[in-house]
Amino acid sequence: MRYFFKKGFSLLELTISIGILILVISSIYVSLVYCLILNESNYSLTIASNDAQRILEQIRQLPFDEIQNYIPTQFNNLKNETVTVDKDIEDRIAKINVTVSWDERNRKKNFSLLTKIAR
Repeated sequence: MRYFFKKGFSLLELTISIGILILVISSIYVSLVYCLILNESNYSLTIASNDAQRILEQIRQLPFDEIQNYIPTQFNNLKNETVTVDKDIEDRIAKINVTVSWDERNRKKNFSLLTKIAR
C-alpha cells in the first residue's frame, strides 16, 4: 500500500513558518520596548508629582504673610530637575503654582500643580 501523505515539511513551508514566527517575535519585542519607555516616563512623572506636592506641603505650613518670601527647595531626583513656584497673593487668597521641569529622553518635560490657600 502506498502512502498518500509525505512525512515532514517542505522547505517552503518551513521558510513561511519561520517568517511568521519572526514577525510575531519582533512585534512582541517592539511592544515590550514601548512598555519599558512608558514605565520610565510614568516613573519620572510620579517623582515630579511627589516633589511638587512636597513643595506645596512646605508652603501650607508657613504663616500666610510669609508665603511671598518662600524659596523652593531644589531637588535632584530627575535629570536636570528645576522647581519654580509662581505666587499670586491677594488680601485673603494666595494662588500657588508649582512647576517641576526635567529632561527625559532628550526632551523637556513639565508637571504643574496649582492650589489656593486662604488666610
